[in-house]
Amino acid sequence: MPLDVILERAVSASASVEFAPGFQKWKQAAAKPGADIGPVLAAFLETDSDYLKSCARMHGQTPVKALLKHTRELEGDQYSLEEVAKSPQLGSDSPEAEELRQYLLKLPEGAADRALSGNPDLPAGAEGAGQTRCG
Repeated sequence: MPLDVILERAVSASASVEFAPGFQKWKQAAAKPGADIGPVLAAFLETDSDYLKSCARMHGQTPVKALLKHTRELEGDQYSLEEVAKSPQLGSDSPEAEELRQYLLKLPEGAADRALSGNPDLPAGAEGAGQTRCG
């Protein structure tokens, strides 16, 4: 989803998002076609907005390092862990992506298993690779 749409929906859900530190920078990044939005998505993970966090967890341009750090803070949050497990970033070849995959696989059974098994972005041979998305 484009950054401008994410911001518009976040403000519609909660007007307080407009007062978040960095909001004006986020709007500027959204207005620049082709801008690197990774830092903005990483910042979303640090906000109080559940909507912005959710979008960042599942966006293909969220930096894996930020996603890994955020995921470690989600212990016991089943829904959020499932969102992370659906991230296209899990298919990346980076060491951080491998660390994130391993972290999710080590969680108690059920924490992210269903979402991992349905993530088509995982590399061949990894948990869930080649299976269809969960409904």
